[in-house]
Amino acid sequence: GTIRVWSLGGRPTAADVVEPLLSLLMTARQEWILWTPDGYYEASPGAGDLVGLHVNRGPERSAQFLPLHQFRRQL
Repeated sequence: GTIRVWSLGGRPTAADVVEPLLSLLMTARQEWILWTPDGYYEASPGAGDLVGLHVNRGPERSAQFLPLHQFRRQL
C-alpha cells in the first residue's frame, strides 16, 4: 500500500493543487520507495526497478519505461 504525508498548515483554495509532502510505497516483498512531488526519492535495494518514468514517443513508436534506478546518480 501507499502512505502519504500531507501538510496541515493553511487552507487551500479551489485553484490550489494540493500534493502530499511525501509518499511511501511498501511492497509485499518488504521493498519500499519514498518520494517527493519534486522527484526526489529513496528506495530499498532493488526497489528502484519497480517505479520509473513513462516516456511517450509518439503515435508511431511504443512508449518507453525507464526504471528509477538508472537515475540514481542524478537524483
